[in-house]
Amino acid sequence: MKKIKFSSINKRHLTLAGLVVVVAIAGYVNVQQSEPIIETTAPVETIDVKNNSDDEYTLAIMERDKKRSESIDVCKEILNNSNCDAETKDNAQKLLTSSAKYINDENTIENSLKAKNIEKSVVYIDEKEVRVIVYEKELDESTVSQIKDVVEDVSGFTAEKIKIIQNN
Repeated sequence: MKKIKFSSINKRHLTLAGLVVVVAIAGYVNVQQSEPIIETTAPVETIDVKNNSDDEYTLAIMERDKKRSESIDVCKEILNNSNCDAETKDNAQKLLTSSAKYINDENTIENSLKAKNIEKSVVYIDEKEVRVIVYEKELDESTVSQIKDVVEDVSGFTAEKIKIIQNN
């Protein structure tokens, strides 16, 4: 059996492969956490995804924050690694900056929704879309419109890129 010499593999390639793995894992987790979606442009309908509980809501917040924290830690490791090239560090810095903006926007949206009496919501933002999971028994068109308006104002995403998921 032929042995692979790690000295022949460019450290840049290893770093890039590591980033690809992190992005792939994040994408997989994102797909696994996806729920049936209520389009903001379609009539509102109730989707019974799971039994509503405070534990479920708290778990969703904790899972989102954990995944985001893991991603940030990887970026920081890359930035602090003297073996990484400038391009890899630049990509990690961009990801770190966008993550900080997404975290801020998620918190702002959730707090704005609480001010509108939508007490339990979890917001997920990435470069493609915004997903808002609302833990309410009923979502009427007025509430969906309020959510959409808040998300558009804070995030800058258009209505087509906003997914509202009712978890009751």
